[in-house]
Amino acid sequence: PPMPERAPLDFVVIGAQKAATSWLYLCLRDHPGIHVPPSKLEREYLGGSEHAEKGTEWFLRQLGTPEPGQVVGDVSVQYQGNPRSPAAVAAIAPAARVVLLAREPVDRALSAHAWLLRRGLTSEHDPVAALRHALADEAAGRDTPFVDLLTRGDYHLHLARWIDQFGPEAIYVERYDRVAQDPAGVIEGIYAFLGVDPSVRPASLGERPKQNARSKVLLAAERMAPRARVVRWAMNRLNQVAARVAGPAPPPPLPADLRAALDARFRDGRARLDALLEGVPASQRPACPFAEAWASQS
Repeated sequence: PPMPERAPLDFVVIGAQKAATSWLYLCLRDHPGIHVPPSKLEREYLGGSEHAEKGTEWFLRQLGTPEPGQVVGDVSVQYQGNPRSPAAVAAIAPAARVVLLAREPVDRALSAHAWLLRRGLTSEHDPVAALRHALADEAAGRDTPFVDLLTRGDYHLHLARWIDQFGPEAIYVERYDRVAQDPAGVIEGIYAFLGVDPSVRPASLGERPKQNARSKVLLAAERMAPRARVVRWAMNRLNQVAARVAGPAPPPPLPADLRAALDARFRDGRARLDALLEGVPASQRPACPFAEAWASQS
């Protein structure tokens, strides 16, 4: 009988937003055995509104043309939170592998607030006020960009859909903080999971492509700049230079009452994430439970 046609996609990186997915994209692109789109896509993902409008053939064109034998993947933080995406990926790649980098939810929300400012999606400059808005809006049942700061950290809810679709054996989860501690070990584990040579050391291993410099001058310039991809790339480069010159910009300290409220908001989700990952092979998840690791960061 003829050999079955190979699926056009072997893996997806589903996020999380502000959890080193741009770094991971660059390291994947650097590996000679891996093909990812020529530039990191975000809106152009399976299950998204553009895919629904333009179709799967359109999406496959966005991936570009791999070399023979390369493992083909896609990277978008939008995959994580879209309930339509697991089935949309499975429709063309039923054996796809799924990679998630997860960041402590409060730190992720703080970083995401700075990103919302850079993108002009909020006018609230104070992250403390933004997170108070988020808790209040969520309690009132309002769907706002502030609430999105919280719900993107509900990894247990999002990941459960991917496990239901592809099974626990197809899942690989790593912590964001380990990228800073041991980037070579993180990328070696992901390469091995994807079935490519894990000994390759990517040129982008030490890159931090999406730092927030928190410069008011850069922030104002970026908000006024056109939304063209080349302009976004240039502004990112300026942020990286500013962050290197001034040093990393740590997130601002949170008042004790707000930190306690946010920790309470995410406590159950952290425990549920650890319970969910008990079915994932030990080599495909962090050795230290998320609740324990993230408690030390709170």
